[in-house]
Amino acid sequence: ALDRAVWGSERQSIGYHFTNITLHALAAILVWLLGLRLATRLGISPRISQIAALLFVIHPLATEPINHLTSRSVILVTSFSIAAILSALSKTSLRRFAGVGVFTLLAVLTKENAVTLPGMLILLLLIPGLSGDSTTHSGTQNPGTRKNIFGAPVFTVGVSVIVVAAYILIRYS
Repeated sequence: ALDRAVWGSERQSIGYHFTNITLHALAAILVWLLGLRLATRLGISPRISQIAALLFVIHPLATEPINHLTSRSVILVTSFSIAAILSALSKTSLRRFAGVGVFTLLAVLTKENAVTLPGMLILLLLIPGLSGDSTTHSGTQNPGTRKNIFGAPVFTVGVSVIVVAAYILIRYS
């Protein structure tokens, strides 16, 4: 409806394609930001984030939703899921919890494939150095510190699980 209001009925298909290209570019920027954040936290070259974003932009599986006007939900769920992961990696706890909750909800409401988002967040917790714990990049524990398994990253996953569980209960009850 928004595309029709903006582009009119005469140029509707051109407008849909332009909107899809714009959304795909936004998703590519989010992929770049996620790669940059992961590379920084893991101590690897930030150049890898540029390569990942470039592959995302040109890969046929990622660009297919641009051509099919009815596949906009794929672009949106990708963007919302990456935004939720970026929020989970945020250092500010309020931004982390609110961002994960809002973006998980938007992703699940866009496409039900996003119910896998809590699983992705759990996998991120298992990577040493990403969860803000006291583990070094080599996977060894820093001397004199203990890993806090009930820290903010675990509660961040909990927010995502609660949102997905609430969606499933409402949707299938």
